[in-house]
Amino acid sequence: MHAKYTRLIPLCSFLLLLLAGCFGKSPAPDFYLLEPLAETGATPRTQQARRPVIALSPVSLPKYVDRTQIVQATARNSYKLNETQRWAEPLSDNIDRVLAENLARLVPADVVSPNSSSLARQAEIRIQITIVEFHVTPEQSALLRAQWSIRDGDKIAESRQSEYRIPASSSDYRLMVNALNGCIDRLSRDVADAARQQIRPNS
Repeated sequence: MHAKYTRLIPLCSFLLLLLAGCFGKSPAPDFYLLEPLAETGATPRTQQARRPVIALSPVSLPKYVDRTQIVQATARNSYKLNETQRWAEPLSDNIDRVLAENLARLVPADVVSPNSSSLARQAEIRIQITIVEFHVTPEQSALLRAQWSIRDGDKIAESRQSEYRIPASSSDYRLMVNALNGCIDRLSRDVADAARQQIRPNS
Protein backbone atom coordinates (compact mmCIF):
# COMPACT_ATOMS: atom_id res chain seq x y z
CA MET A 1 0.00 0.00 0.00
CA HIS A 2 2.85 2.32 0.84
CA ALA A 3 4.42 1.83 -2.61
CA LYS A 4 1.04 2.45 -4.24
CA TYR A 5 0.62 5.78 -2.45
CA THR A 6 4.20 6.70 -3.28
CA ARG A 7 3.45 6.26 -6.98
CA LEU A 8 0.42 8.59 -6.61
CA ILE A 9 2.48 11.49 -5.26
CA PRO A 10 3.88 12.63 -8.65
CA LEU A 11 0.41 12.40 -10.18
CA CYS A 12 -1.13 14.45 -7.38
CA SER A 13 1.62 17.04 -7.70
CA PHE A 14 0.97 17.31 -11.43
CA LEU A 15 -2.76 17.74 -10.87
CA LEU A 16 -2.16 20.44 -8.28
CA LEU A 17 0.09 22.35 -10.68
CA LEU A 18 -2.52 22.01 -13.41
CA LEU A 19 -5.24 23.35 -11.14
CA ALA A 20 -3.03 26.23 -10.07
CA GLY A 21 -2.63 27.19 -13.70
CA CYS A 22 -6.37 27.01 -14.33
CA PHE A 23 -7.24 29.09 -11.28
CA GLY A 24 -4.27 31.42 -11.34
CA LYS A 25 -4.38 35.17 -10.99
CA SER A 26 -6.71 37.08 -13.31
CA PRO A 27 -5.18 39.65 -15.66
CA ALA A 28 -4.55 43.00 -14.04
CA PRO A 29 -7.35 45.45 -14.90
CA ASP A 30 -6.88 48.58 -17.00
CA PHE A 31 -8.23 51.83 -15.59
CA TYR A 32 -9.61 54.84 -17.44
CA LEU A 33 -10.70 58.41 -16.70
CA LEU A 34 -12.72 60.95 -18.63
CA GLU A 35 -10.72 64.16 -19.04
CA PRO A 36 -11.80 67.82 -19.36
CA LEU A 37 -11.29 69.86 -22.50
CA ALA A 38 -7.70 70.91 -23.00
CA GLU A 39 -8.11 74.09 -25.07
CA THR A 40 -11.26 76.18 -25.15
CA GLY A 41 -10.26 79.67 -26.21
CA ALA A 42 -12.24 81.08 -23.28
CA THR A 43 -11.50 84.52 -21.89
CA PRO A 44 -8.71 84.32 -19.30
CA ARG A 45 -9.68 84.95 -15.70
CA THR A 46 -7.38 88.02 -15.47
CA GLN A 47 -9.36 89.83 -18.20
CA GLN A 48 -12.64 89.72 -16.28
CA ALA A 49 -13.58 91.98 -13.39
CA ARG A 50 -15.87 89.32 -11.98
CA ARG A 51 -16.74 85.86 -13.14
CA PRO A 52 -20.38 84.78 -12.92
CA VAL A 53 -21.26 81.92 -10.59
CA ILE A 54 -23.02 78.77 -11.81
CA ALA A 55 -24.46 76.20 -9.43
CA LEU A 56 -24.11 72.75 -11.03
CA SER A 57 -26.05 69.92 -9.39
CA PRO A 58 -24.42 66.46 -9.23
CA VAL A 59 -25.15 64.60 -12.45
CA SER A 60 -27.79 61.87 -12.28
CA LEU A 61 -26.62 58.59 -13.84
CA PRO A 62 -28.62 55.44 -14.61
CA LYS A 63 -27.69 52.54 -12.34
CA TYR A 64 -26.63 50.30 -15.21
CA VAL A 65 -23.58 52.46 -15.95
CA ASP A 66 -22.89 53.83 -12.47
CA ARG A 67 -20.45 51.04 -11.67
CA THR A 68 -16.71 50.37 -11.87
CA GLN A 69 -16.85 48.29 -15.07
CA ILE A 70 -17.15 49.93 -18.48
CA VAL A 71 -20.49 49.00 -20.05
CA GLN A 72 -20.89 47.95 -23.66
CA ALA A 73 -24.18 47.05 -25.37
CA THR A 74 -23.87 43.89 -27.44
CA ALA A 75 -27.44 43.69 -28.79
CA ARG A 76 -30.91 44.96 -28.00
CA ASN A 77 -31.50 44.50 -24.24
CA SER A 78 -28.06 42.91 -23.88
CA TYR A 79 -25.01 44.47 -22.19
CA LYS A 80 -21.48 43.35 -21.36
CA LEU A 81 -19.44 44.38 -18.31
CA ASN A 82 -15.73 43.79 -18.72
CA GLU A 83 -14.11 43.03 -15.35
CA THR A 84 -10.64 44.02 -16.60
CA GLN A 85 -11.69 47.36 -18.15
CA ARG A 86 -12.70 49.74 -15.38
CA TRP A 87 -13.21 53.36 -14.45
CA ALA A 88 -10.48 54.64 -12.15
CA GLU A 89 -13.03 56.41 -9.91
CA PRO A 90 -16.82 56.43 -9.55
CA LEU A 91 -18.16 57.44 -12.95
CA SER A 92 -20.60 59.97 -11.49
CA ASP A 93 -17.74 61.75 -9.67
CA ASN A 94 -15.63 61.73 -12.83
CA ILE A 95 -18.42 63.22 -14.97
CA ASP A 96 -19.23 65.85 -12.32
CA ARG A 97 -15.64 67.04 -12.24
CA VAL A 98 -15.23 67.09 -16.03
CA LEU A 99 -18.48 69.00 -16.59
CA ALA A 100 -17.58 71.54 -13.89
CA GLU A 101 -14.12 72.13 -15.36
CA ASN A 102 -15.46 72.38 -18.90
CA LEU A 103 -18.17 74.89 -17.97
CA ALA A 104 -15.70 76.94 -15.95
CA ARG A 105 -13.51 77.27 -19.05
CA LEU A 106 -16.19 77.55 -21.72
CA VAL A 107 -18.56 80.09 -20.15
CA PRO A 108 -16.22 81.13 -18.35
CA ALA A 109 -17.56 81.09 -14.79
CA ASP A 110 -17.01 79.87 -11.28
CA VAL A 111 -18.85 76.54 -11.09
CA VAL A 112 -19.88 75.43 -7.62
CA SER A 113 -22.04 72.81 -5.95
CA PRO A 114 -25.57 73.95 -4.99
CA ASN A 115 -24.64 73.09 -1.39
CA SER A 116 -21.50 75.21 -1.25
CA SER A 117 -22.97 77.70 1.26
CA SER A 118 -22.64 81.42 0.51
CA LEU A 119 -21.04 81.09 -2.93
CA ALA A 120 -23.92 79.00 -4.25
CA ARG A 121 -26.38 81.69 -3.13
CA GLN A 122 -24.63 84.09 -5.50
CA ALA A 123 -25.25 81.84 -8.52
CA GLU A 124 -26.76 83.60 -11.52
CA ILE A 125 -28.08 80.30 -12.87
CA ARG A 126 -28.45 76.68 -11.76
CA ILE A 127 -27.84 73.73 -14.05
CA GLN A 128 -29.17 70.20 -13.64
CA ILE A 129 -28.17 67.30 -15.91
CA THR A 130 -29.68 63.80 -16.04
CA ILE A 131 -27.86 61.25 -18.17
CA VAL A 132 -30.26 58.65 -19.55
CA GLU A 133 -27.84 56.51 -21.61
CA PHE A 134 -24.04 56.38 -21.65
CA HIS A 135 -22.40 53.37 -23.28
CA VAL A 136 -20.93 51.97 -26.49
CA THR A 137 -23.58 50.60 -28.83
CA PRO A 138 -23.54 47.36 -30.89
CA GLU A 139 -22.94 49.61 -33.90
CA GLN A 140 -19.59 50.65 -32.36
CA SER A 141 -20.64 54.18 -31.45
CA ALA A 142 -20.40 55.94 -28.13
CA LEU A 143 -23.89 57.07 -27.13
CA LEU A 144 -24.86 59.80 -24.68
CA ARG A 145 -28.48 60.81 -24.15
CA ALA A 146 -29.14 63.48 -21.58
CA GLN A 147 -31.88 65.75 -20.28
CA TRP A 148 -30.76 69.07 -18.88
CA SER A 149 -32.17 72.34 -17.68
CA ILE A 150 -31.03 75.80 -16.67
CA ARG A 151 -32.84 77.69 -13.92
CA ASP A 152 -32.76 81.42 -13.36
CA GLY A 153 -34.14 81.74 -9.86
CA ASP A 154 -37.40 79.79 -9.76
CA LYS A 155 -37.88 80.00 -13.53
CA ILE A 156 -36.79 77.28 -15.97
CA ALA A 157 -34.94 79.32 -18.57
CA GLU A 158 -33.86 76.38 -20.75
CA SER A 159 -34.85 72.71 -20.94
CA ARG A 160 -33.48 70.30 -23.53
CA GLN A 161 -32.94 66.69 -24.47
CA SER A 162 -29.65 66.01 -26.24
CA GLU A 163 -28.20 62.97 -27.96
CA TYR A 164 -24.63 62.47 -29.14
CA ARG A 165 -23.04 59.60 -31.09
CA ILE A 166 -19.35 59.29 -31.89
CA PRO A 167 -17.69 56.36 -33.75
CA ALA A 168 -15.88 54.08 -31.32
CA SER A 169 -14.85 50.41 -31.36
CA SER A 170 -16.18 47.03 -30.27
CA SER A 171 -12.90 45.84 -28.77
CA ASP A 172 -10.47 48.72 -28.18
CA TYR A 173 -11.43 50.24 -24.84
CA ARG A 174 -9.17 53.24 -25.28
CA LEU A 175 -11.16 54.18 -28.37
CA MET A 176 -14.39 53.53 -26.49
CA VAL A 177 -13.41 55.82 -23.63
CA ASN A 178 -12.13 58.52 -26.01
CA ALA A 179 -15.47 58.46 -27.85
CA LEU A 180 -17.46 58.59 -24.61
CA ASN A 181 -15.26 61.50 -23.54
CA GLY A 182 -16.07 63.21 -26.83
CA CYS A 183 -19.79 62.92 -26.07
CA ILE A 184 -19.26 64.62 -22.70
CA ASP A 185 -17.28 67.36 -24.49
CA ARG A 186 -20.17 68.02 -26.88
CA LEU A 187 -22.67 68.11 -24.03
CA SER A 188 -20.43 70.56 -22.18
CA ARG A 189 -20.28 72.88 -25.18
CA ASP A 190 -24.06 72.87 -25.69
CA VAL A 191 -24.75 73.55 -22.00
CA ALA A 192 -22.10 76.28 -21.93
CA ASP A 193 -23.59 77.98 -25.02
CA ALA A 194 -27.02 78.00 -23.38
CA ALA A 195 -25.60 79.19 -20.05
CA ARG A 196 -23.87 82.18 -21.66
CA GLN A 197 -27.21 83.29 -23.14
CA GLN A 198 -28.86 83.22 -19.71
CA ILE A 199 -26.16 85.05 -17.73
CA ARG A 200 -26.82 88.78 -17.58
CA PRO A 201 -24.13 91.09 -19.02
CA ASN A 202 -21.73 92.58 -16.51
CA SER A 203 -22.71 89.94 -13.92
